[in-house]
Amino acid sequence: MMDTKANIPSLPSFAILAVKPRRIGVDRVEFDDRSDSTKTPLLITDIEKREKASCFCGSSEYYTARVVSFTAFAERVRGLNIADVMIYLHGYSSRPDSVFSGWKGKMDLQRSYGNDTLVVPVVWPCLPSKNELIIEGVSYLCDKWRLKMASEALRNFVSDLDKCCAKEAPVRDTLNFRTHLYTHSMGSSVMVSMAEKLKKKFFKKQSFKFGVVSMVQSNVTADLLKKKSKPFKKQGSKVAQLGKMVIVTYTAKDEALRFTAEQKKATKPFGDQDLGRVGPGDVSHLNNIRLYDASILLPGREKSQYHAFNNDSRFIAVMKNEFRMVRASSCR
Repeated sequence: MMDTKANIPSLPSFAILAVKPRRIGVDRVEFDDRSDSTKTPLLITDIEKREKASCFCGSSEYYTARVVSFTAFAERVRGLNIADVMIYLHGYSSRPDSVFSGWKGKMDLQRSYGNDTLVVPVVWPCLPSKNELIIEGVSYLCDKWRLKMASEALRNFVSDLDKCCAKEAPVRDTLNFRTHLYTHSMGSSVMVSMAEKLKKKFFKKQSFKFGVVSMVQSNVTADLLKKKSKPFKKQGSKVAQLGKMVIVTYTAKDEALRFTAEQKKATKPFGDQDLGRVGPGDVSHLNNIRLYDASILLPGREKSQYHAFNNDSRFIAVMKNEFRMVRASSCR
């Protein structure tokens, strides 16, 4: 086995595994681009990419990592002297390589937000979109179904973190309100499905709460936050309680969501308008929702660039300001 870490210029410090790894030691695991779904999430560090022969297609995206506890993670965050932790939930068809170091991936975000924000990506099982065996539409629909299991793992992660914060004040003081959830495209669907699975009693006795929950160009129903709508009663009301502030971006110029809208016409189970394309409508019944029309916030971008603007300095400035305001309000 050849260690290729030296050839990988950027690897994440931490990640959340929502795929099923293989144990290779007391605290070490291995996983690849075909690891299956799991309900048991793991927080990992010391992630190394390695080469491993694959009997299916030559070579796979193969990684090893060390499992860490919430306590150890919080201690490391304090040692890094960073202001914020940002959990990143990627969209569909993103395999480990693109999650960790590709465009729109973890390292793209890490470079953009700088050393005062630690980006922690979630790895959830996706199919590749451009493969001789899998057409893009099929990949999209498959990931729509696979995200349900990923949301189960994320629900368990948030529940476990909440229990840890209830027992360990240092963990609560380090991570509460300073940990933000950044969801993009179909990643927002994972988060919404996760929120639905959280029981009402979780919100009554929360020891952990996200600071800012961001829904960036979300591939979820536009009715999610509308008062009295079925999605709001079932999911949106819980989403609004996940964070001290919830940010929603949208624009009709989003060409990627226009493409998924065309797919949805042929797939009745997913036949809703996208929140990231048409916006949420009236949200006056919620006092912690901030809306941004991306075409107004970020004028001058090409239409093809309105689905992913993670590294646009104007958007980053907005996000960092939201982080600061949440931190300041939680200290009062």
